[in-house]
Amino acid sequence: MSIRRLILSIGILLSAMTGLRAQNVTDLIISEVMLADSTSIVNGYGEHCTWLELLNTSQGAVNFGGCYFSDDRNNLTKSPVLKGDKRTVLGARQVTLLYATDKQGRGPFYFNFLPKPGSTIYLVSNDGRTIIDSLAIPVGIVP
Repeated sequence: MSIRRLILSIGILLSAMTGLRAQNVTDLIISEVMLADSTSIVNGYGEHCTWLELLNTSQGAVNFGGCYFSDDRNNLTKSPVLKGDKRTVLGARQVTLLYATDKQGRGPFYFNFLPKPGSTIYLVSNDGRTIIDSLAIPVGIVP
């Protein structure tokens, strides 16, 4: 192989690699939260409740199964998202809603705590330690 052809091949390979970017849970953000929604959105059980919006900021799909939500900095694994559910794959630039409940076992789109004004909601990586994003709820918000 000639030097010219080798350099051209390396250049093409490097160009292709810079266009590829692994989509990761770090591409997710908590984009919105609504405390005690009593008028608009209804969950899968027909209830109005607190919800949060999760946004995939990447150009590819991201699976958030195995991640955690918490409102306790000392217990970041408070509410796990089930692994293995195809519905936890969030498409590029897509959002999904997750609902707060004090009931256990409702599925991957429910976290088992009720956020309050003055608390912080944490989105935690599947390692149970790395905070991906957090959202502080102002004290003056009336649920």
